[in-house]
Amino acid sequence: TLHCPNLVPNEVEREFYPTALDGSYKRDRIDLHKKDPWLVDNVMNIANFTLDMESVPVYVKYKLETTNHLSLVHFWNDWFNAYYYANFPRVMVRFEDLVFYGKEVTEQACTCMGGKMAKNFKHIGDSAKKGGDNVHGSERTTLIDAIIRYGKINPKDLTKGMTSDDYAFSKKHLSQEIMDTFGYEHPER
Repeated sequence: TLHCPNLVPNEVEREFYPTALDGSYKRDRIDLHKKDPWLVDNVMNIANFTLDMESVPVYVKYKLETTNHLSLVHFWNDWFNAYYYANFPRVMVRFEDLVFYGKEVTEQACTCMGGKMAKNFKHIGDSAKKGGDNVHGSERTTLIDAIIRYGKINPKDLTKGMTSDDYAFSKKHLSQEIMDTFGYEHPER
């Protein structure tokens, strides 16, 4: 079963792994998830994945640095913990609150920081991603697309692409403190 996010290796990875080792797989970035369940360079060659690992590692390349994480869940934890436990003043805002309550959140942030919001607040409706690439294609999500897609979602759909092992792994390893702080809950299956 192809699964996303692929947190815990399953038969897809076990079948693909030997062909990746000997280079006999055919990599086609446009059809990435059918021929190469993960980017071999990222998962195997850089993050050093092997089949005996509990989870599929994640390698992230930023402009000035690179980071390795035990899994996508660990990346999420590492990202939020870096800000949550930072020793400098900060404001953390959930992206979905900016999408659905942009004006109200911006007003509160301005007030919190001693500022005053301009009277002509305007949601930017266009996608921030311009152009097309081989991985994501040419379609971009606008503000309206995001509201339509995520405004009313069946909680059971949140785990649709996950195997039972992926789901159990995420429940075990996602930071409960961060989940509670931001009002997130593990959806029931």
